[in-house]
Amino acid sequence: MNLNQVTVAVNNIEQSINFYQKLGLTLIVKSPHYARFECPKGDATFSIIQNENITKESTTHIYFE
Repeated sequence: MNLNQVTVAVNNIEQSINFYQKLGLTLIVKSPHYARFECPKGDATFSIIQNENITKESTTHIYFE
């Protein structure tokens, strides 16, 4: 099995892009409300999507190693 993509909602797209780039992800797609990154190794990608209505119940936890 291979992980293809993970998408996480964020409330500030620009701050989030900067954060994930600092983690070493490479930005490959950018629009006003969406961004997609390549991971340093493997074929998986990671995406973020703008959502200003995020609640504590809708948060996602992803651990990078």
